Amino acid sequence: MSPNVKREMMSALVCGLLLAACRSTANSQNAPDNQRQLETAACKLISATPILTPTSGSFEAISLPTSTLRALKKTDDRSLQKVVRAYLAAANVQNTAGMIRALNDGVGVCHGLGLKTAT
Repeated sequence: MSPNVKREMMSALVCGLLLAACRSTANSQNAPDNQRQLETAACKLISATPILTPTSGSFEAISLPTSTLRALKKTDDRSLQKVVRAYLAAANVQNTAGMIRALNDGVGVCHGLGLKTAT
């Protein structure tokens, strides 16, 4: 199996996992009142992702549930809010590497707060 095929399969797998997480969070209708609960729930939905160098004819797809972005944005933690701004800025210009960096920074912030993430 060629490296391009492996990379495309991995990208499809990551997209599928992210879409599954999106569906499970869309079903929960009660938003947590406590900031720590909000941070804990949001951090469990993000995970570290390696930045791959795209080759000719390959692509990467990165997605994040809107509910996760909203939860991170509503927290009182400025570092988590900064992660959301960086992710959205990169997404607006379709900068996949920037989106991955923002998510990886978010994982670091969550771990720094003593919270578990999806990784």
